[in-house]
Amino acid sequence: DFDLSYEWVDDGDVMRINHLNLDPEHRGEGKADFIIETLVRVAYYECAKAVEVSIGGGERTEAFLSKNGFRVYRRREYDHTSSYGVDAVRRI
Repeated sequence: DFDLSYEWVDDGDVMRINHLNLDPEHRGEGKADFIIETLVRVAYYECAKAVEVSIGGGERTEAFLSKNGFRVYRRREYDHTSSYGVDAVRRI
């Protein structure tokens, strides 16, 4: 129902989520909120200082991350499309 990839960076101080995609038929049900909050909790229990996200999705992704406590610090424009990537961070 979803695809996810993440890695630990900065000697384990930061969890970086590189990919998060929920199948369209499951969007709008709160499942992505549950997934992202679970990842934040894992990072907390692993003594990380922050969770960073670097994923595509444009405005929808930006709104989703902001709603879940992330601060968007960069938009990455894509060539030949109106969508863009989003880089965000949530301190723990």
